Amino acid sequence: VFGRLYLTEKRNGEEFTADDEVVVRALAGAAGIAVENARLYEEARQRQRWLQAIEEVTSKLLAGVEPTEVLQLIAISAAALVDADYALIALPPESNDDDDIGELEVAVSAGTSGHELSGIRIPLTESTSGAAFRDRLPRNVSQLEFDIAAGTHVVFGPAMVLPLRGRE
Repeated sequence: VFGRLYLTEKRNGEEFTADDEVVVRALAGAAGIAVENARLYEEARQRQRWLQAIEEVTSKLLAGVEPTEVLQLIAISAAALVDADYALIALPPESNDDDDIGELEVAVSAGTSGHELSGIRIPLTESTSGAAFRDRLPRNVSQLEFDIAAGTHVVFGPAMVLPLRGRE
């Protein structure tokens, strides 16, 4: 159910008839179909945007573009695809041992004033990003545990944090 259609008081002051009901039911049915078609069309357009973003990232990777440039493209694409104000990619320091990792560092960011967030360090303990990194599970939270934007002009609200791991 997308909504409800209410009709009150005919112009001529008469009662609604069975014919009126048939006409309104047909109109409501047609409107419902139009709304559903618009929703399906938007879903198809969204899938097309996802595929275009994946194609662009894959092309850059295969062309040997600098990893930071590809990560920036991923951040920009992710923010655009979900209509987010910001997208950040935080990486661990280069190490062969995951047990030695104590923090992540914002390598790239997309969004207004996103440049203020580059280089910020995020502790693995007591942070939503660290938890997603450690257990490889996405998080959808109303507030980040660690305020990445503290000391900047950026203010975060609800956030989605996803691990981007490639070894497995």
